[in-house]
Amino acid sequence: MRSFADGLDLRILESSEQWWTDLVTLDGLHPSLRGNEVSDAQIALCLRFHGVKLICSFDSDFDKYRFLKRVVPV
Repeated sequence: MRSFADGLDLRILESSEQWWTDLVTLDGLHPSLRGNEVSDAQIALCLRFHGVKLICSFDSDFDKYRFLKRVVPV
């Protein structure tokens, strides 16, 4: 029996070791980042580092990253 993941191109992505220095490239967002927003920023920067431009998420906080397009799962 095939699993759901068999038909998907799934990979584990690792953040750049310098992801935190990339925070300054977030169009002025970094001074206001706090709490969970820091984790969201790390995820967004990891995706950008790997060339991923689309994220499937219910979290509207990802909408602030111009290099990502968020798709809401149905």
